[in-house]
Amino acid sequence: MKWDYHVHLERGPYNRDWMYRFLEAAQLAGIDEIGFSEHAYRFRQTEDIWPCNWNLKAEVDADKYVMLVQEAKGNGSPIKLGVEVDFVPGKEEQLDRFISQYPWDYVIGSVHFIDEWGFDRPDQAYLWDQRDIGEAYRHYFALFTDAAKTKLFDIMAHPDVIKVYGYRPKDSLIDEYIRCADILRQTDTCFEISTAGLRKPVGELYPAPCFTQMLVEADVTAIINSDAHRPEDVGHGFDAAYAYAQKYGITKLARFSNRQRLLVDLDCSCQ
Repeated sequence: MKWDYHVHLERGPYNRDWMYRFLEAAQLAGIDEIGFSEHAYRFRQTEDIWPCNWNLKAEVDADKYVMLVQEAKGNGSPIKLGVEVDFVPGKEEQLDRFISQYPWDYVIGSVHFIDEWGFDRPDQAYLWDQRDIGEAYRHYFALFTDAAKTKLFDIMAHPDVIKVYGYRPKDSLIDEYIRCADILRQTDTCFEISTAGLRKPVGELYPAPCFTQMLVEADVTAIINSDAHRPEDVGHGFDAAYAYAQKYGITKLARFSNRQRLLVDLDCSCQ
């Protein structure tokens, strides 16, 4: 079987009909189980966590989101309840309190902001031309490792999403890759092979080949996800992602239930 645990409902109404469109798309894509992992910043219960200059809109009730997914699970739908939580330095206690309130199957951690700059947001992409690219990468990876060190997250999403617009530093990133891999190994945190990059200007999987190699050598567990925001993106690029995982010697993938990880042989998950 195959599963896709990084799926967002935010582009439509938070109701059963919209959710079941993702399930139908998953069936067509050969995905047996999906996990909804809405951005925590969408929830009114987290409004006090995010910096004001991030300009985020909390418009959704987390209780209703959880109830929607849990009800579908209770009816036998092949669904997991997840959440994607942006890391905010200094707000670890608030993040932990929010996470602890709900019966997540897994929690995804991510970094999308460097200070006030949403580096992957289309409306802020122009700011790349005003930045030191090498410094942006170093700052991103420092945040990424700090997030993993909190042990709040089961999975770290799209590990090198900083490359989203194709900007690359002149210097090698090998030291950053090794440091990240070591922290993920120490904290026993999964890394995500994300097909989202295939749909972005960078046009490639996250993480990069060298980074993936470092993660595999450090024996960090992988999971393959799409980061779908539309039904048609569920399972997108999974054939390429599974081939990529096999190329770099990944033999097992993670599944989750009640924040407990199960390792599944890659060959079995490809059947």
